[in-house]
Amino acid sequence: MTNSERYPSAAEMQAFNDGLRARKADVVSMHTRAALTSTAPPPTLDSAQASTFQMRGLRWFWPGRFAMGKLGLIGGLPDKGKGLISADMIARTTSGDQWPCNEGAAPKGDVIWFTAEDDVSDTVIPRLTAAGAELDRVHIIGMAREPNGSPRMFNLATDLPLLQQKLDQIGGVTLVVIDPVSAYLGIGKINNSSTTDVRGVLSPLTKLAEENAIAIIGIMHFNKKND
Repeated sequence: MTNSERYPSAAEMQAFNDGLRARKADVVSMHTRAALTSTAPPPTLDSAQASTFQMRGLRWFWPGRFAMGKLGLIGGLPDKGKGLISADMIARTTSGDQWPCNEGAAPKGDVIWFTAEDDVSDTVIPRLTAAGAELDRVHIIGMAREPNGSPRMFNLATDLPLLQQKLDQIGGVTLVVIDPVSAYLGIGKINNSSTTDVRGVLSPLTKLAEENAIAIIGIMHFNKKND
């Protein structure tokens, strides 16, 4: 140690610590005052007595498999036919055709299809045509548009009001297909591998299906390495 260097004395250390505590107290007091003087209302928690709910039976989209007013998922490895299954279900919905295995008929109506991975002209339309779909009843979603006209991907976490507007605009929609769900979770905002994050997005989507009495089917890819 040089002549110009020395350890702080106990009194100096005490004064330093006292100063830190005082600054910490000031910061806590500042946040407390801000919370007390905030004009924003505090959050609330909804609840209702079980006796206020009325029981009802399920209305099936595909009996025993997918229900109206619910969110269903089709999961599997890539390139194993999930897109073909989607096209077949969509085609049967547009015509009210029979389901396989004598499982009833599809409720006839329009379909909204979010398809992010396959080219519309050379893959999606040929599949729908081969499956016998009424193409006028299939509404393929493109990009969302900002007020200034700039395009961006539809985001399930923030853009459900846009989907509701589209449902109202089209009318008579029976089925919404989202293929794949992971493409519409927002860039860098949702952890696809986090069950909590994904459920937080899918829960409002389930509510939208219930409120509109439609079937929503999401396509999920399994991870080749982990699943």
